[in-house]
Amino acid sequence: MTLLLHEQNQQDRLFKQDAESHADLIKRVCNALKIDLSSDENFVESMPFSDNDATCGCENEFQATVMGSSYNVDLPIIIRESSCYKNLLKRSKRDGENGKKIEGFEKYLNSSTYESAYDSSQPLLPILPDSKIPLQNDHNDFTDVWENSWVRFPKELLNLYASQILDSDLYFDKQNPSAGYRKDINSFFIKKDGREYLRIPVSYLLKLALANAVGSPNIHSSLRTTAKKMMSCYINDNSSPEILSFFPSPLKIAARRGIKAVRETAVRFLLIQILTNYANRRFKLIENGQKAMVYFASHAPHRQKEFNTVIPDAFYRELFMSPCLSGWDQGEYKMAYMHICHRVLSRSRLNAVSKLKDAGIITSNLVVLPNISDVSLANNGTHISIGSKKISKLLKEDSADFKISDEKYLGDLSIKICEHFLPLFVGTYSAAPYRLDFEDFHPENILGFLPHELDFTHLRMIWREWRKKANLKIFSQPITPFGPETLDQFIRKMFSLKGDIIPDFRLIDYFAAVMSTDENSVLNGKEGNEKKLAMDLQDMGIFDARMSLYMLLRLRKTSVHGFSGIEARYYSTFESLFNDLGDAIQIQRLIMMLAWKYILEEKITHDDIPDTPEVESERRQIFFGSAIGIKTVFIKEKSPNKFLQTILSTLQQRTKLTKSVRYTGYYKLKIKDYLIALLDMIEKDGAALIKPPEISRCVKDLRKRIESPVGNQVYNRMISEILQKENVKDPMNMRAEDFNQACERYLRDDLRKKHTAEGLRILEEDIQMLDLWASFRDPDCRAVLSSILGKDESASNFLSKHKENLLNESLTEDILEKLIQLIVLTVSRNIDFTSGNI
Repeated sequence: MTLLLHEQNQQDRLFKQDAESHADLIKRVCNALKIDLSSDENFVESMPFSDNDATCGCENEFQATVMGSSYNVDLPIIIRESSCYKNLLKRSKRDGENGKKIEGFEKYLNSSTYESAYDSSQPLLPILPDSKIPLQNDHNDFTDVWENSWVRFPKELLNLYASQILDSDLYFDKQNPSAGYRKDINSFFIKKDGREYLRIPVSYLLKLALANAVGSPNIHSSLRTTAKKMMSCYINDNSSPEILSFFPSPLKIAARRGIKAVRETAVRFLLIQILTNYANRRFKLIENGQKAMVYFASHAPHRQKEFNTVIPDAFYRELFMSPCLSGWDQGEYKMAYMHICHRVLSRSRLNAVSKLKDAGIITSNLVVLPNISDVSLANNGTHISIGSKKISKLLKEDSADFKISDEKYLGDLSIKICEHFLPLFVGTYSAAPYRLDFEDFHPENILGFLPHELDFTHLRMIWREWRKKANLKIFSQPITPFGPETLDQFIRKMFSLKGDIIPDFRLIDYFAAVMSTDENSVLNGKEGNEKKLAMDLQDMGIFDARMSLYMLLRLRKTSVHGFSGIEARYYSTFESLFNDLGDAIQIQRLIMMLAWKYILEEKITHDDIPDTPEVESERRQIFFGSAIGIKTVFIKEKSPNKFLQTILSTLQQRTKLTKSVRYTGYYKLKIKDYLIALLDMIEKDGAALIKPPEISRCVKDLRKRIESPVGNQVYNRMISEILQKENVKDPMNMRAEDFNQACERYLRDDLRKKHTAEGLRILEEDIQMLDLWASFRDPDCRAVLSSILGKDESASNFLSKHKENLLNESLTEDILEKLIQLIVLTVSRNIDFTSGNI
């Protein structure tokens, strides 16, 4: 007994010391950050991430597509030439096996505009060598779509500068050319008709197009210098083009399109469209039956997902994973890392089946096993990083008053607070609508990575609510698919089971956030905790310790990234860069500041939000529930999460909390009520933060999106535009495959053109300023502008003259080249402004 009392006294003393050390830490940090407590206004202005302190940058992942006949485009050609496909054909011819797999190959290889060529009663398609593949000469008929295909064109079409960039990127180590070239260098070149062809991903095509456009010997040297900096932002590591902001922007309070990060993103997207059109013409892709396209689309293409079910995982990686030519000094190592990620995520899908069985969601041994190859790395999102100049400065100066450990401790705490607000963003500012038929509702497939992101209790709750939302019932009895496809289709038709549509499928189909273990948490504020958690997850067989931990919000460390801040990774596709991206950035920054306000006022500590899997899961279930579109979640009446209890107290001021009948000890909580409670907290606790008129407008607009979603939320606007184009009133009246392909067409055509037009509006404004600088203030700018257009034409007149053809994608190669150079010049001016050189 004496020993037990002694141990208890020691724990009490340690608790007091921790409480005192937390208070002392906050006091020291406030002094280091020069927090001014003399008034609310001064307090807000002196906080991290305030109007004078914040910076912002975006990382966008895009969908790349090549359109053209399956006999002209690289991807189907490579598939037909592959040993995998040839072996299937030969074995089928010899033994009559693999009929379904061959049918899957043929369904993919023969576009939806043609009937499948596979018929077991007919002779198999001939395998033609590359030199004998017929070229489809109708260049205007690009009806076949090949997402994530590579392109091929004669290498001789590159000018000297672009060839030098290519040669450099093919080095095994770009910092050490003496190490020679990559071992896989031959995979980027083919011989055809006595000519050497280059074959590369579209993601790398963009970089080469930029290099080629500034590669003329008589181009002004400053343009090439800026373009070289821009090329470093063209990275690609998964499947799709991944392009970073060309420069970090000061994040000032401004009206939507006035936000620097929004303007930069819009012009960067416009440049992507111009580069793609330039490459199509300059490298004679269109002449050779290929047309590249790049646009925003968040989840893996429908046809690619179908094809993935019939191919081995190694062949999937060969076809769809990026070779990492750009953005990495040792591209082969990065490519090997991405292959590790793909193998690990594929294995995680399989491991999730046993978790579902342990959770009681799978109640028998009859399951549809997930494919051994996972497509989740083909999902594309937008990551928005907001940094603090003053915290970054203190850490770079190695200040004794603000340490690396403080960055971790406070950063983790602010992330835990912010995670409670993330459901406000889902479907509201970005979305990825997806339709599911009844036969898709196998929990082992549809629940994605949720078994690794939520604990069993919340996983069961979400699954029940999802089935309820989808009305998966026959004679009032719940039902899920049995497995045999023909049986499930018969049941769907017989009982009119329509399935479901969800607001953001990317967040369900992607490993968005790892869950802590009982031993280690990723957000406990301690240095090295990420590595410990990664090792735990590796031991469980669902992760690899070499991989970066997936998070909804991730701390950006000064020692690693060069700035201190937080990266938001939960955005999918924005319907409008002006209205949606702009407001999302402002609200993201507002919530980050509110979290820091709670911390600096000592209202919330790490102890208030315990670092346990159950507490993490409790708050994240609301986020994932919002992505699915369910109406209700369940919260413990006596949740150990004190901050969540505070939110519920705010909710109680509006409506009475209802106790769950099914789940004893839980509140039954409508997600919409929870979101409105969050808004009430923002308006009350963040009153000083939302005083600026533009921030107040953002909050009012957010309330409108939450309370009246139809016509206001991105998800609803996207659905409306898709249905209008398809002349359908209800998405549930369309088959899942039909709706999802209609959604892909909408993203590829309509939304791409809308984003292009938004980028053009910003470019017009930047060009006007460029003319002013060239005319009155900056002779260097005038000299560069003259080198592009000549002395007698202004940039504004040039753009106005070619605006319509730019939007119609009918500009000639030389005009496109000049437009690229003009954008490079505007980027150069913006970089100078940002760095303070002007």
